[in-house]
Amino acid sequence: MLSQKDLRKTFHYNSESGEFTRLDSKGIRQVLKTTSQGYVKICFQGKTYGAHILAWVYTYGEKPNCIDHINRDRADNRIVNLRNVTHAENNKNRPMQCNNSSGVTGVKRSKDGKKWIAEIGSGNRCWYLGTHATKESAIKIRKEMEKKLGFYTAR
Repeated sequence: MLSQKDLRKTFHYNSESGEFTRLDSKGIRQVLKTTSQGYVKICFQGKTYGAHILAWVYTYGEKPNCIDHINRDRADNRIVNLRNVTHAENNKNRPMQCNNSSGVTGVKRSKDGKKWIAEIGSGNRCWYLGTHATKESAIKIRKEMEKKLGFYTAR
């Protein structure tokens, strides 16, 4: 069981830089940074945790539901970059997929390449937002729907 008290005995967490340092028995601090898939991982009490989870417990004293990295940088564990959200809310802040060709999430060219299609997904549901003559029009309708559905916009 993760406890704020045990974390604070073992680590120092710098909330401004997002870095953890281990306090050894002599009081010397050793920087810990092991990255895996972009996340910083830390071994604590025989288990491996994401540094973002430990940062939340260290700061607030409770285990989070799901942590969202606001700026989408998985290695940025500053407390101002972390928010406790539901899994559905976290999915609303996903990065653009690598196969996206329009440069805007949820906007793609039609099969004939002459028009633009806007779509959005939320809560196990996908909405078709229409086929548009211009890319700008498709982007506009997509952004409007993001606001309606409560997508996180501070990027």
